[in-house]
Amino acid sequence: MLSNVIKAFKARLFLVSLLSVSLLFSIAYGSTTVKIIDDIGRSVEVKLPVRRVISIQPSATEIIFALGAQKKLVGRTDFCDYPEGVKSIPSIGGLSNPSPDKIIVSRPQLILTSTMFPKAMAKPLMRAYPVIVLEPKDLMGVYNNILTLGRILQKQKEAEDLIASMDALRRPIEAYFQNYLNRPSVLTLVWHNPLITVGPTSFIASVIEIGGGRNYIQKDIGAYPIISPESLLLDEPDIILYPTKSMGIDPAFLNQPPFKNLKAVKTGRVFPFDDDLLFRPGPRIIQGMLEVSKSIDPSLKKTSIFALSTVKNTLFKDGNIFNLTVNMKNINGRIYVSKETMDLLIKNIAREIKVKDQNRGIVIFKDGKSLAINLVGGLFPLRHTLESLGGKIYWNNQYKEVYMFLK
Repeated sequence: MLSNVIKAFKARLFLVSLLSVSLLFSIAYGSTTVKIIDDIGRSVEVKLPVRRVISIQPSATEIIFALGAQKKLVGRTDFCDYPEGVKSIPSIGGLSNPSPDKIIVSRPQLILTSTMFPKAMAKPLMRAYPVIVLEPKDLMGVYNNILTLGRILQKQKEAEDLIASMDALRRPIEAYFQNYLNRPSVLTLVWHNPLITVGPTSFIASVIEIGGGRNYIQKDIGAYPIISPESLLLDEPDIILYPTKSMGIDPAFLNQPPFKNLKAVKTGRVFPFDDDLLFRPGPRIIQGMLEVSKSIDPSLKKTSIFALSTVKNTLFKDGNIFNLTVNMKNINGRIYVSKETMDLLIKNIAREIKVKDQNRGIVIFKDGKSLAINLVGGLFPLRHTLESLGGKIYWNNQYKEVYMFLK
């Protein structure tokens, strides 16, 4: 009984302390106010500029670093372990049990969290500080969170650039699997005992679908439903993914029933993955999507993915800016590029590229064989050249982009 009274007193004291600190900050900082609708539908007022942020969500921490706003981060959780520089930020504890004292001492102007945060602690926090709950339901929700934080942290351009780099992988993968027949069902394990997987209302399911697969659970039975082992025997998945990093599932479970009896296990269509990539709704989610795609089509494991914006003349490779200024021309709807650009694209294939004159070029392979190419004004026809070299190329008319897959 006495312990309950003490807990209640501490909770009241915590609330009073939070409200006091919040009042001091509202006086200290003259600013404009923006209204944000967070992922659980709450309207949150945030005063700008924001100089002190606490992140109680690893994905939010990663977004802040990706935006170059880490100097504003004054608190993070023990689970916020990426990127490397995050270790210099003071920890306020765990995801579900952060230290109230450390939160108060950090004097935050903004707190970022998820629905995992305990309601008992969330309520006083929400009264004292602007608290934004980031809980995206799909990949577009992740994008919206990046844009929201970009707006709040006054890093709008950085947020747009970050999404552009993510799209430089997302859109090519979408194009690659657009006409993919009989998409395989993908069972993504969150845990194996009990058997927890991903439902259609989880953002992970949308990543699997964009990445070329079909989420194993199609019926809405929760974001992370528990299913029976027997159900796997009745409706077998084509591919099984299991986490090996933070969740750290021991692959020995595959030797136990029902898994050892599944066709996916017998045929080797079981793949470990870095769950920090796929389970965190942050900038690295696109890398998680790519891992899913590689499990569906193993040829992608040895493939470089290029995205060329014909509007901005910018070339991306595997989601990173590869060349800011591409010398290219659009002639009657066909893209032609310079020798220098072609050198960048096929340097892993060709030993040398020669331009004989304005109309003739030669690609010399590493084994000494050669391929003659007809040029236009000294420029290489992009589609013809790459397809002659065994590459795959796609055109996105909506965004005026070319996607290239080269081994």
